Amino acid sequence: MPQFRYRAVTHAGEIVVGEVDSSSREEVVRRIEYLGHLTIDAEIAATGILDRGRRSIGKLPRSRDVSIFLRQLSLDGEQRLLVGDGVDAVAVPRDVVLDVLGIDALWSGRQAVMRFHPDGASTGAVLKLSREKAEYEIHVNWYTGGVAIAP
Repeated sequence: MPQFRYRAVTHAGEIVVGEVDSSSREEVVRRIEYLGHLTIDAEIAATGILDRGRRSIGKLPRSRDVSIFLRQLSLDGEQRLLVGDGVDAVAVPRDVVLDVLGIDALWSGRQAVMRFHPDGASTGAVLKLSREKAEYEIHVNWYTGGVAIAP
């Protein structure tokens, strides 16, 4: 069943955004109207922009999962791989544009992206992944080590 991304307005004028599995766009609009909201738009959500092996990642990871998963992250630009410490590499498909604002260093011959320190801080980084109309930014705060993922 396809996943749809929607935006709607509540009676109080607040914008609500979400994703829902549905058989059609019309069904998504019906569900939004049932809740008393006015639909702004409802479109099929883009498939995951990163592929790990042959499996597609459909939803964004939680920020906490990113910071627990890694202590450091580097980029193999030639092979288009994001490589963590002691974990499998994540392939970046050729049609995905990857912009990185990170530290200027090499680790094991790969471009360093960021590192989390034992005290909770990090080197900080911004990774921007985009394809067609889909765009995600991963921000790593240098002071707190906090990770924020924004579509």
